[in-house]
Amino acid sequence: MTNRASSQTNTLIALILAGGQSSRMGEDKASMLWDGIPLLQRVCNAATCCDSIYILTPWRDRYRPILNSQCTFLDESNPGQGALMAFAQGLEQIAQNSDWILLLACDLPQLDSKGLQRWIEQLNDVPPDTLAAVPFHNEFWEPLCGFYRPGVRENLQAFIEGGGRSFQKWLSNLPAQPLTVSEEQRSMLLNCNSPQDLPQMPD
Repeated sequence: MTNRASSQTNTLIALILAGGQSSRMGEDKASMLWDGIPLLQRVCNAATCCDSIYILTPWRDRYRPILNSQCTFLDESNPGQGALMAFAQGLEQIAQNSDWILLLACDLPQLDSKGLQRWIEQLNDVPPDTLAAVPFHNEFWEPLCGFYRPGVRENLQAFIEGGGRSFQKWLSNLPAQPLTVSEEQRSMLLNCNSPQDLPQMPD
C-alpha cells in the first residue's frame, strides 16, 4: 500500500475517524461527494502513503461499499463523544507495533498524499521522547491531521480519566512537536462542518 520514499524508515498506520453525527452538515459528511468522490474515500486515497489504514466508525456497513478492501474497519462502540474519545477507542484496537499513527478526520476534501509525505519525512528527526508531531497553524494545533506515537495511549487515557475532552488542551500539555504548515499544506487542513465549508472545485 505504501508509496513512501525508500529512505523513510518509520512504519506508519492511518486511523480515520468516521463516527461524527454531521448535525451541522445536515447529511452524512463521510458519504458526501466532492468532485464525484465521497469524502471518506478521498481521505483513504490520500492515506495510501501509510503502511495500513484503519477506519473507526459505528457504521461499517454504510461505508464498506465505497471503500476498497485495503481498509480495515474498527467498531466505535460509543459514538458522539467527540474526537478525543474516538481516538482513545481507536488506540485500544489497533496494533501497537508501528512507529507512528496518523490520525485523520473523514472530512478533509483537499487532503493530499504528497503533502502528507512532506510531514512524514520529518518524523525521522523527532526526538524519541516526543509523543506527537502535529501541524500548528494560526495558534492552534490541527490534531485531526497529526502524527502520534502509539505510546501516547497511557497519557491520553490519564487525561480523559481526569475529565479532559479538549484536543487543544491535551496537546498543549503533551511532549508534542509542532509541524510547520506551508501554503500548499494549509489547504489540506480545511475540514467541512457545513455545506458552506465545502471548497469550490478548481477550474
